[in-house]
Formats: sequence, structure tokens, C-alpha cells
Amino acid sequence: MHDGHRGPKEIGVGPEFLAWLSDPKLNGGGALFDFGCYGVDLATWLMEGRKPDSVTAITQQIKPDVYPRVDDERRSS
Repeated sequence: MHDGHRGPKEIGVGPEFLAWLSDPKLNGGGALFDFGCYGVDLATWLMEGRKPDSVTAITQQIKPDVYPRVDDERRSS
């Protein structure tokens, strides 16, 4: 699954929320933590509640100058 948006700063989230989203200690991560749950929910529904045999996630930073402390791109399967 691959979903998301241009980035929290780019879509105009408030400064306090942006600070929280981009702080790995407060938020726990970046895009993976922010959007990862949607893919898990969809996969669980598609598999009629069965657990997957394996899970893979790839994270990266495509905007390290904007989000230097967290991943801002993720793909999972």
C-alpha cells in the first residue's frame, strides 16, 4: 500500500502539530507511524481478519532538508 500527501508542512498543518509530527520522540516516527495503520487496516479487512504471513515496510527521507529527523516516505506490503 502506498498512500499519503505532499507532507504536513506542505499542506499547511499548524506549527504545534508539525513540531509533534516531526519529533521522533514525541510521535514515535514519521510517515510510517502516521500512515502505516491505514494499510494494516485495509489488509486485515481484505484478508477477512486473517493475520499476514509476513510484513515488509520501507522508509526513506525524500525531503531531509524539511524533515531531517523522521522518515517522510514509506511503502508497506
